[in-house]
Amino acid sequence: MPRIRIPRPFAAIALAAAVACNADPVVLCACSVVPPYTVVYGHVTGPAGEAVAGARVHALVGPAGCGSAADSAHAPADAAGRYRLPVFATGADAEQCVRVTALAPAGSGLRAADTVRFAVATPRGFPADSVRRDVALRAP
Repeated sequence: MPRIRIPRPFAAIALAAAVACNADPVVLCACSVVPPYTVVYGHVTGPAGEAVAGARVHALVGPAGCGSAADSAHAPADAAGRYRLPVFATGADAEQCVRVTALAPAGSGLRAADTVRFAVATPRGFPADSVRRDVALRAP
């Protein structure tokens, strides 16, 4: 029985058409679907407004109302005091509560920042927009 050869460009076009027509990408590509998330980013500063390198930024995410936390994320601040956290949506709520705080680096003499609370819309299947939240460490 002769072997049927399908030209590579045709195979690529067929795969692209199947994915574009809302076929299940997990079955076709064996790739995972990323849950909705929001990127929370900002700067960590000291009481005088100076950047604080090495501060540890923590985020808790949970259902609207901030009654509980279902997930968490953390990241260090870079040399310019910048941080970036992907915060994943939890549960089926259309809105999530996010709480962000920063811990001072060891030996800095600064105290932890106050917690910043805010709500983020989490449409199912799509990442929400990025949210900037700057946090300021407190004086000793």
